Amino acid sequence: PGGARVATASSGRPARPTLGQSVSPGRGNLVRQAITLLVQHPIAARGVRDGGELDGVERPGVALFLEMVAVLREEQIGTAQLLERFRGREEHPALERLAAAESLVPDATSATNELRDLYARLVLEFGPKQREDALLTKAADLGLSPEEREELRQLQAKLRPKHPAAS
Repeated sequence: PGGARVATASSGRPARPTLGQSVSPGRGNLVRQAITLLVQHPIAARGVRDGGELDGVERPGVALFLEMVAVLREEQIGTAQLLERFRGREEHPALERLAAAESLVPDATSATNELRDLYARLVLEFGPKQREDALLTKAADLGLSPEEREELRQLQAKLRPKHPAAS
């Protein structure tokens, strides 16, 4: 009663998604949801910004998602043509399964809105702040290359307010 989470066998506590695995019940992680929307409603890619906020994110599926967005923004193609584009690649069988799955979004307009929301959530979860944290950890542990120091400086400038609030 009251809880939708299932207790894990080892701890008896509710299972929780880990970072990068935010999950909506029954829908899979955020990246999988976004890829599913692209496969089932390719026109929804028009609602995604250029994807630059996720460049360099090394999480499963993110590179595929960005590649699909780039293809779909460049060409107006449908699901069959999109799947054909990925034929012969290791992702193809999974994309076929996603295409064949029941769509949880009724139409292209809803898919575009949902994808826009998912993209914003992906940026919050995986974007520049995550990269900044990774670089700061590496700096403390191993030190940074000159390129990484410059990247960190640029990220910090981007993430910090231009005019700090007066206290």
